[in-house]
Amino acid sequence: ESHLPQYYQDHSRVRFPVVVKACTTCSGSKAMHVARNAAQLAPLLRKNRSHLQEHQAPLVQEFISGGVEWSTSLLVRGGVILEDATMEYATPGDVYVYGRYGHRLRSATLLNATPGDALHAARRILTKARYSGFINFNFKRRMTDAARTVVIFDVNPRIGRRLVRREGAEPLVDIELGLR
Repeated sequence: ESHLPQYYQDHSRVRFPVVVKACTTCSGSKAMHVARNAAQLAPLLRKNRSHLQEHQAPLVQEFISGGVEWSTSLLVRGGVILEDATMEYATPGDVYVYGRYGHRLRSATLLNATPGDALHAARRILTKARYSGFINFNFKRRMTDAARTVVIFDVNPRIGRRLVRREGAEPLVDIELGLR
């Protein structure tokens, strides 16, 4: 069971649609595009290559379709999840990138509990990395398989001391350090 999108190093073997990111270290919605066919992919690869250093290449990965995605915020110490909170975002289409594609969110809901399979997928990554700190995982479900597998399509370490909680925003670092 893979909790990561298919990565296409060989662009001639791509199965559309795909997400194209300017590079593996680039961030922000302006660095991300969706290509639904080869005619859309080719100019994105050319455009992105002109902004990269010689040894870098654009990241081309499987696009996970669906109008619902989740954003899970975690407080982690040594790979152990101490706190979690998940927002569910519903969109009118299958693509939502903040500030792009003309879509607005249909709804945003703070869940009472993070789905267990999403925590399991995140825990596998965090344990292996022995990660400590705040981190955010964005995921969708692969609707093309019977299990509706959680697919993590973005991971962002966070610097700061505020993290969404089911009880509301609160400085979790103070809680973790026993200052409250």
